[in-house]
Amino acid sequence: MKSKFLLTWLVILTTVSFGQSDRDFFTMFKGDSLAFFLLKPLGSNETLTIYRKTDTGYVNLTQDEPVRAILDDNAVPVLLGDNLKIVQKALRTEDNMSILRTLRSNTFRGTVLCLFIPNAAKISGRWFVDSGLSEGQKYKYKLLFRSVFGDTLDIIERTVTAKSIIPKAPNKLTLEEGNEQIKLKWSYPQWDGTFTDLGIRYNVYRKIKGEDKFKIINKKIIIRDDNVEPSYNDLWLNEGISYTYYVTIVDPVGNESAPSKQASVLLKDKTPPQIIDYISDESDTLGIYLTWTMSTALDAKGYYVYRSLGLSKKFYKITKDLIPADKPFFVDSLVYPNKQFFYSVTVVDTAGNESEKSNAHGATYKDNIPPLPPEDVSFKIENGLVRLSWKKSKSKDVDGYFVYRGERKDITPKLTDLPLKSTTYVDSGYAGRGFVNGGNIYYKVAAFDSSRNLSEMVEFTAYLPDKDKPFPPGNFSLQNYEGRYVEVYCGMSPSLDAVKYQVFRKEENKPEAKKMGTFEKVPVYYRDTSVVKGIKYIYYAVAIDTVGNVSEPSPADTILFKDFSPPPAPRDIMAKNSNGKVELSWGVVIDFDMAGYNVYRSDFPTGTFQKINNKVITETKFVDNSGNKNYFYRIKAVDTSGNESEYDKTVAPR
Repeated sequence: MKSKFLLTWLVILTTVSFGQSDRDFFTMFKGDSLAFFLLKPLGSNETLTIYRKTDTGYVNLTQDEPVRAILDDNAVPVLLGDNLKIVQKALRTEDNMSILRTLRSNTFRGTVLCLFIPNAAKISGRWFVDSGLSEGQKYKYKLLFRSVFGDTLDIIERTVTAKSIIPKAPNKLTLEEGNEQIKLKWSYPQWDGTFTDLGIRYNVYRKIKGEDKFKIINKKIIIRDDNVEPSYNDLWLNEGISYTYYVTIVDPVGNESAPSKQASVLLKDKTPPQIIDYISDESDTLGIYLTWTMSTALDAKGYYVYRSLGLSKKFYKITKDLIPADKPFFVDSLVYPNKQFFYSVTVVDTAGNESEKSNAHGATYKDNIPPLPPEDVSFKIENGLVRLSWKKSKSKDVDGYFVYRGERKDITPKLTDLPLKSTTYVDSGYAGRGFVNGGNIYYKVAAFDSSRNLSEMVEFTAYLPDKDKPFPPGNFSLQNYEGRYVEVYCGMSPSLDAVKYQVFRKEENKPEAKKMGTFEKVPVYYRDTSVVKGIKYIYYAVAIDTVGNVSEPSPADTILFKDFSPPPAPRDIMAKNSNGKVELSWGVVIDFDMAGYNVYRSDFPTGTFQKINNKVITETKFVDNSGNKNYFYRIKAVDTSGNESEYDKTVAPR
């Protein structure tokens, strides 16, 4: 609907005539600038030259370029700038030529847009601003209308007072709370028919509690319309926060009125939380245990649970008090088996707003109480079969029994697909072949009721006597690692029930054997570091089954533990002839298993050398009492494994 204020104003603008001319204008002043607005746009073949009278005569204010309408539609987006979208939306077109024609016309839409947007008035040739003026001073102007060929079309002379006319402030501002919104209403006086009341659009200012300054919040233009009470809806607000507002009115040149009286309101929370979207249930010993998705509302206070006996029947609240928001669960104990119940849940926030009921969820109470287990479970082993027996469970709803068997306690598969009606069971073993001697069999027996509940398991172990020794381990071998240790290798026993292996060692010519270790994993790799070099050892191993039967010893393996690496040769050898004997000395040889030294003598330096010491020499000196200056000597080092070094050099006594 067209604004009554603008429509009445435009009718007057287009009918009022000053003097004898059908051309006229009005002015608006702000700061030091006086704006001229022509009542009619300039024609495409017209120009306007504006003069202001000074002490020396009239000065041409449009000397550089007379006022004229824009004819090139490419200039439309340049001149309108950020206001282009407003004009496009008002005229419902993005075509620049259509916009240009409308703004240059004398239509209602074109004139309104020119009043709102000065650059739109420039496009139509209606707008001119004279700057550098003083507030309250009078100025005489002459407006000369010419054709593009230079012919004078009209002349207007008028004296204008440069005076800012500030619009009156809006009044009677009121606020109405809504759902996440506040509606503002205010009043403004009806237009009095003069140019002293040029307020044309409103601005709405808002300040949120905690902020320092007010901010304009209306992104769209709020037109003054004397036919409608002015209002504005402030949307998408946060509830529970205080908001303060005031309103102003602005004229075409930006003169803004004083603020209206401020109005404040604390926006109450009227928005209920979102509906619960998921409910699940399970039966327990107390009844139907309901759980649901926790509410994501920050102000959620708690939940109510509703129950019905049918989807088409009324739901009744069954929780007197709110269930806390962080505990989305409830047990309905007033239920009975084999009957379907329907539940809905609501959320209540701290302001007391209750959400809509969630979609109904159907739940049936099931008997989840397991029966009592069977009693006095026992077994007998006869001819490779295991006969199980037990006493009945004391629970009245027992439908039968299940028996479980396995070679490990943690893996016991069920032996029967259907529950046994009797209290005995004969286990004939795998594929009905019975059981071999030796080993343990783990059993479990449980009662099963009509609601498919299983009792606690009664566990026991059937021990099968085993008198057969396992076969001894295979692939038994030894290896001497550079005289540092003996590595023992023991392979697996062919007996499937062999679970342990033991390794033994004894010295040659000694009767007693020493157990070196017990092992549960095969093959066994054992490193014996307690051996002594130069001693012959005998090793063997045995296998042990699940009931402790020990196999015969494996084939024994014998090893002489020694070091195969000779020590370094002695150096710094010296020989001295002294009073019918030869004194020898040499440097110390460092080796981890040094035993001592041997001295060799020969008649020739390249002849055959014979060892002359009976025992290994542990010192680094030796006296040859039968030696003389004609002999030649060599010294060699010996380790504990009997390895002898090379000689460093041959020496003769001095």
